[in-house]
Amino acid sequence: MTLTLSPETEALIRKHIDAGEFATPDQLIQSALLRYEHLEDADAWMLNNAEAINAKLRLSSEQIEQGKSHTAEESMKLLLERIAARTK
Repeated sequence: MTLTLSPETEALIRKHIDAGEFATPDQLIQSALLRYEHLEDADAWMLNNAEAINAKLRLSSEQIEQGKSHTAEESMKLLLERIAARTK
């Protein structure tokens, strides 16, 4: 397959190869396409689960309004406790 790229796209590819992020243009394009597919999958998942996601967001908002939330520090402490419990 032969591709024709704009000078701007070629410069962008060269920038990433010169930075050592990829060895070849093929590696960069393959990585970009895999990331694009992952984003498509994530978008589809979010669309398919929008109702459940919105319900959880509403519940979270209600809990915050009722003072049933944690500070960032409290949340981190709880998370670390859960992780510690799993590793025992």
